Amino acid sequence: MSEENNNQSFPADNREKSPVIIIEGKTSGRSHKICKSIGKALLTIGSIITFARNLVFNLIFLLLIFAIFSGIYFANNAKDIVENTAVNADGSVKTVSPILYFDLSGTIHEMPQPDNEYTKFTKQFSDVLNTPEYNDVVSIEEALNTASDDKRIKSVYFNFSKTDRMPMPVASRVKKAILDYKKKNPGVMVNAYSDAYNASSYLIATACDKIILDPLGGFTFRGFSASSLYFKDLLNRFNLSPLVFRAGDFKSAVEPFTSNRMSEPVKEEYRKAFNILWLTYLKSLNSRPNTGSAIGNLYAVPDNYIKTLVNYQGSEAELLNKLNLVDELMSQEDFNASLIKLYGQGKSIFEPKLTGYQDYLTLASLSNHKSSKKSDKKLSSVAVIYGIGDIVDKTESPTTFSPDNIKEVLDDIRKDKSVNNVLLCINSGGGSVTASEKIRNMLVNFKKETGKTLTVSMNGLAASGAYWISTAADYVYASPETITGSIGVFSLGISADKLLNEYGVYEDGVETSELARTSIAREMPQSQKIEIQLSVESIYKKFITLARNAHPELKKVDYREFAEGRIFTVYDAKNLHLINDIDTFDNLIANAKKQIEKDKNTICKVKHFVPDGFDSQFILKRLLSTHIQGLVSDNTLKMLLSWFDTASVKGSNTQAPKIMATSAFTSIDL
Repeated sequence: MSEENNNQSFPADNREKSPVIIIEGKTSGRSHKICKSIGKALLTIGSIITFARNLVFNLIFLLLIFAIFSGIYFANNAKDIVENTAVNADGSVKTVSPILYFDLSGTIHEMPQPDNEYTKFTKQFSDVLNTPEYNDVVSIEEALNTASDDKRIKSVYFNFSKTDRMPMPVASRVKKAILDYKKKNPGVMVNAYSDAYNASSYLIATACDKIILDPLGGFTFRGFSASSLYFKDLLNRFNLSPLVFRAGDFKSAVEPFTSNRMSEPVKEEYRKAFNILWLTYLKSLNSRPNTGSAIGNLYAVPDNYIKTLVNYQGSEAELLNKLNLVDELMSQEDFNASLIKLYGQGKSIFEPKLTGYQDYLTLASLSNHKSSKKSDKKLSSVAVIYGIGDIVDKTESPTTFSPDNIKEVLDDIRKDKSVNNVLLCINSGGGSVTASEKIRNMLVNFKKETGKTLTVSMNGLAASGAYWISTAADYVYASPETITGSIGVFSLGISADKLLNEYGVYEDGVETSELARTSIAREMPQSQKIEIQLSVESIYKKFITLARNAHPELKKVDYREFAEGRIFTVYDAKNLHLINDIDTFDNLIANAKKQIEKDKNTICKVKHFVPDGFDSQFILKRLLSTHIQGLVSDNTLKMLLSWFDTASVKGSNTQAPKIMATSAFTSIDL
């Protein structure tokens, strides 16, 4: 384009120009200097803030980088670290203190940690950061079993002050381990202390010789209960429509979105289950004479309990002591002082000489490694694998019940030629149908390929998708405290088309088929609704078929007796033939070992297979949660931790499962 044309491209503005009025005035030199000083001050403050912000974030970044490389270095040298903490300078094993101490703060996990270098490092990292250690029932059992032959142990001390609630089968296993220890060591005093006892910690404490309670403490339980929030009116108020597709009349997981209250059939179902669980719990307390009946009577009639409490000026601790439900009222400081008098002072003037059970296991492991002799007997192993919590399609956590994690442990078992049979320990309320079916298929193919026997041990909860998976087993057993069943399927979504339309948002477009439509601001087509419902019903029929094929006795009865989404206690489940028998995890292990060791030339070992699953974000999360907590708000900290989780699975094409096989319960903890 020519210059001339360029000039012609912008026609001249022939409008009359407005006069420009310039007001002149004098500004004092003093005012000018003040404004200039204020400007400089603001610029300086801004520079300082920018520098401080950059400095803080750069320091955090460098700290995280340092932690990553430190983690890699120390993890690779974890064996040396552990051995250095277990021996003295002269190479001798450190002396075990007379008190074996179980600080059971936090959760007692069913699944042990993997036995790898990263686990050893994270333990050391926890020690440095002074954070609670990972407590698991297998390690607790192992520590008590090892200590049963150790004459250096003069007393055992359980601290339940910060113990979380746990499934009843877990508490029962710890209790049994204590009772087994006491049988071998009747002269060793086993003490339980807590600021306040929840139902599970008290169940364990009843196995101890003495139960000690803080004078200001009490029980945090009065019985079992279950309730839900219901959103029907809320959804109506905001013009939100629940999209519910289900097969099974008792699928209570969707009730909160379709009703304002729990239906009577579901209430009756839960009431029956909880009454049986409560009676089972009370009965389990009777290793301490008359304890179950005393607690049952104490809380049975609320008015009577309140009147009794008034007689003790509102002190529940005094009342519990009077009823012999606890043996002594004493603060932890006073209890520690009494132990110091008997066994001497530990690291501080307020702490007796004691050895934490995890340190004790490390010392025992090193000692056994040095003195162990190779056996001439053939090794045959029982492999234990775990399915704990919600069943999901994708996860980065090694403890989650997912196809990837199950595949990893099955691959490890394939490589171990000593494994004779496999025990799958389940405590799950179900989850994704697709994930459940993948896991079931893996187990079926594993059995065909290896010829190994698969036994399922249900512990606390094995409902819906978890029961689906159990149909792959040769034998299914459940502990007395277990809820199972919930054979039903549903799909749930929320439609916001009415809400969006109300505020002027509409959706329109074209598609080659109505079935291809994605509905956001318009109602889901009826054809799509029918398609999803048919899919749900098809999966439900498959679920029933799987159950009947696994337990042929079910073919003789109407499916509505054992399906329809209903839950059952183990006693009803056994009568219906949903399970083979009622038995505990411990008994199943003991029976398997006994069967294998009938051959005098064979020795049986129990191996716990868990995914290695070293979380590359572990160190970053731990640093954030421990060292940065005081520097940023809680909401910011949660956002950062959430970002690490989100970033770790970004790009995995994970989609929320459309169809679920899950119960209304995610766990049943005491």
